[in-house]
Amino acid sequence: RVLSAAVECPDTRKTATMLCSGRASTLFALFAAVVLICAAAATAAPWSGSGVRVSKVKRNVDLRSQLAKIKDTFEFVNEGSAPVTKLYVAYCAKLAGHISHVSARMEKRGVRAAPVEGGAEAEGAEVWELRLRKPLEAGAKAEVSVEATATQTMVPFPRRITQKENQLVVFEGNHYVVSPYASARQTVRVELASASVEAHSDVEGGGGAARLDGSILNYGPFSDVAPFRESLMRVHFQSNQPFLVVTDLVRTIEVSHWGTVSVEEHVHVANRGAAIDGSFSRFEYQRDPQAGGVAAGKVFHTLLPADATGVYYRDEIGNISTSNLWARDDAVSVELRPRFPVFGGWKTYYVLGYALPSYDYLFRVGEGGQLSLRIPFVSHIFDNVVVERATVRVVLPERAVDVAVRAPFSLASERREVFEGLLDTEGRPVVVMVKENLCDEHVRDVEITYTFASSLLMLREPLMLAAAFFLVFLAVIVAVRLDFTLSKTEPAYVAEQARMRIGSHVARLQGAVAEQRGAVASFEEAVAAFKASKDKEAMASARKSADAALGRVTATVESVVGEIAGVDNKAAERARLLGANSRAVGAWVAEAAGTHSQFVVGGGDRGIYLAGLQTIAAKKAKLLAEAENLLARV
Repeated sequence: RVLSAAVECPDTRKTATMLCSGRASTLFALFAAVVLICAAAATAAPWSGSGVRVSKVKRNVDLRSQLAKIKDTFEFVNEGSAPVTKLYVAYCAKLAGHISHVSARMEKRGVRAAPVEGGAEAEGAEVWELRLRKPLEAGAKAEVSVEATATQTMVPFPRRITQKENQLVVFEGNHYVVSPYASARQTVRVELASASVEAHSDVEGGGGAARLDGSILNYGPFSDVAPFRESLMRVHFQSNQPFLVVTDLVRTIEVSHWGTVSVEEHVHVANRGAAIDGSFSRFEYQRDPQAGGVAAGKVFHTLLPADATGVYYRDEIGNISTSNLWARDDAVSVELRPRFPVFGGWKTYYVLGYALPSYDYLFRVGEGGQLSLRIPFVSHIFDNVVVERATVRVVLPERAVDVAVRAPFSLASERREVFEGLLDTEGRPVVVMVKENLCDEHVRDVEITYTFASSLLMLREPLMLAAAFFLVFLAVIVAVRLDFTLSKTEPAYVAEQARMRIGSHVARLQGAVAEQRGAVASFEEAVAAFKASKDKEAMASARKSADAALGRVTATVESVVGEIAGVDNKAAERARLLGANSRAVGAWVAEAAGTHSQFVVGGGDRGIYLAGLQTIAAKKAKLLAEAENLLARV
C-alpha cells in the first residue's frame, strides 16, 4: 500500500521509500536469526540436551604391558522425557589418536561402539558412540561396561639406558574420567607394571589425593564432575616389558580350489622402548640374559590355527633353526627366536608362512557358484602386540568375479589389484585391505564373497601343463629324427651312417656272446652233476648241448662278419676274432670233458687231476674275458 501511494502521489515518494527500507532491514534480521538458530542446532553436539547423566563411573587403567587397557563401568541415568538409543563415551586429549579398539557390554541389551567426531565441547577429546539395540527409556538406569585399548601411550624416560639398567616409562592421561555427561561420582584405579614408582601426579586442590599401594595407584572418589573436565595425570614408573611394535605387516592369503589356503606374513618389528646406550656386549648377555637385557625382545610366541601345516620361518639370511613348534588341541604354538635380542631402538624382520585346509575357511553360499572366504584379518603375532600398519592381500582364483568384502571394522583403504602367477592367462583378482593401529582385539574374521562360475575351470591349469609336456616330448621325438647334415658326403655324416648300420649287428654279437657264456655255465653245472652221479650218458648229452650252442654262436659271428665287411673293415676283423674265440671255447669244452671223464670214471692220479682243473679254469677265464674285450672293441 505504501508503494502504491508513492506512485499515485509524487510528494510522498520520499516517505514511502524510507518506510520500505526499514521493513526490508527488519525482514533480513529475522531471516539471519533463523539461519543462525538452524546452524546452531545442526552443529550442536549429539549428546547435548539428551537428559542423560552419569550417576557413577569406575575406571581401571591397566599399564602392566605396553598397552594401556582401560575399563570403564558407567551407570547412565536417562533424566529426559524421551527414550535414547545412543550413549557417548570419551577419552581425554592425551589418549586421543591412540585408541585402537573400543568394545561395550550391557546386560540384556545389545550395544555396539563406533567413533564419532566430537562437537565444540569435545575440546580435543576422542568421542565414541554406543548404539543401543534396545532404547533406554525415560527415568531408567543402565550399567554399561566399556573396554578400550590404547597403543603407544607410554614413553621411555630416560630415552637411553645401558644394557643392564631397568627401563622407566612415563604415562600421561587424565585424573578424571572424561565424559560428555556430568558425573555424580568417579573413581580411578591405575595398575602399574611394578611397585617401583619414581613419581606420580596429584589432583589440583587435593580433592582426590592419589594413594599408592604397591603397584596400584588410586584417585578419587570425585563428586559432581563436569563434562570434559581435564586434569593431567602423569606417572613415572619402572616397566621392563619389551615395547615391541610391528611397524609394517604384509599378510598375503592365497586361495586355491585344490584344497589349501596359503598364508605368508612379512613382519617388521621394532622395539620402541629405551634405546641401548653404548655398544652391545654379547658376553654379558650370554652370562646373564635376565640382567643383560631385561627390556629386550628375546622370543616371539605366536599362535597359529590348530590345522596349520607346513610352517616355515626365515629372514633375509635364510631359515632360522632356533624356532620351535608345538601342536596343541586348540592352536599351533610357534616359538620364534630372532638371531639377536631386539633392544630398544633395534629392529628385525622375518617371514612366517603356513598352509590351511580350505574346507575350514572356504564355504559355498547360495547358488550359482558363490563362495565365501572367512579368515582372520590378522593372526596372533605375540601377546599385547601393536601393529602400526597392516596390509592384507587376498589372492583369489583366476576367473573369480563379483568380489565383495565385509570387514568387522572400518578400514583405512581398500583396493583391487591383479596378480599374474604361474600358468595364469588373465591374472588373479587381489583384494588389498589396509588398516592402521591394530591390537590383539583385531584378530577377527573378514569375509570375502565371490562367484566362481564353473568347477570345470579348475581343469585349465592341469590341461595346460599336460599339453606343455606333450609338446616338449613331441619336439624331442621330432628333433632326434631329423637330419641336419648339410652334405651327404661329409666324413662325419658317412661315419654316422656306418655306425647306425653296424649298431644292429653289434646287438646280434652281444646276443651271441651272452649265449656263449650261458653254454659254458650250463656245461659246468653238468660237470658238477657228473662228479656226483658218474653218469656217462648225461655227461655226453651236456657236451653235445654245449657244442650245439657254440656252433650257433660261431655261425652268428660269421654271418655278422660277412654283412659288415664292406662297411667297416676294422669292425669286421674284430668280429672275425670273436668267431675264433668261439671255436677256442668249443675246444676247451672237449678238453674239460675228457679230463673229468678220465678221472671220475677210469680213476687216476689225484694230483694230476687237480693240476688239470687249474689249467682248465685259467683257460676258461681267459677265453671269456677275451670275448668281452673283443665285443667292446667292435
